[in-house]
Amino acid sequence: MIVAVGGNAPVRAAMRETSTIPIVFTSTWDPVGSGLVVGLARPGGNLTGFAFSPADLDPKRLELVSELVPKAEIIGLLIPSGEQNPTGAERYTREMQAAAHAKGVQLLVSEAGSESEIGAAFASLVRQHAGALVVASDAFFTQRARQLVELAAYYAVPATYHGRWFVTAGGLISYGSAFGTCIAELEPMSAGFSPAPNRPICRSSSQHNSSWSSI
Repeated sequence: MIVAVGGNAPVRAAMRETSTIPIVFTSTWDPVGSGLVVGLARPGGNLTGFAFSPADLDPKRLELVSELVPKAEIIGLLIPSGEQNPTGAERYTREMQAAAHAKGVQLLVSEAGSESEIGAAFASLVRQHAGALVVASDAFFTQRARQLVELAAYYAVPATYHGRWFVTAGGLISYGSAFGTCIAELEPMSAGFSPAPNRPICRSSSQHNSSWSSI
């Protein structure tokens, strides 16, 4: 079994190497829309794993940080750019704009595709008076958790993230989905009991009871 982490690119790299060994991906936006699998219930090929839709979870994070910082009239949204920008990003931005409108705040979208661009994005958001920040749920930002937390502290911007590890690193608040049940269902694959095509893709959603928050 191959475990592919870090978004869609590692999954595609694994797919190029084998069509028989089960591939389990751990963090992928819209695997159907991006062409990785044919469906969530029966992925086909040799893939399965965990798919998440930030458009389901991140509007709730915007709502939480807006309530946490009620004086914030402008809330920043940091999303990945360039090659890091995944399929589904346009829908995601629309959902976040709708969530901001519902809370009566302005959403200021900033993109970053490298560590230097993350720093520049923070500086730009502060110059434009963003009173709080939502960091998009994405593997690109997961890999740079410490930098994001340190910049939020440096600029004194209350920020919300999608994983506990951000809070462990010193971040203010996180809200996301736990995949414990999915992991339990996929564990037999490591012993070769079932091929990947027979395993439905586990999709995170704000409707799941597995959502959690940390402060």
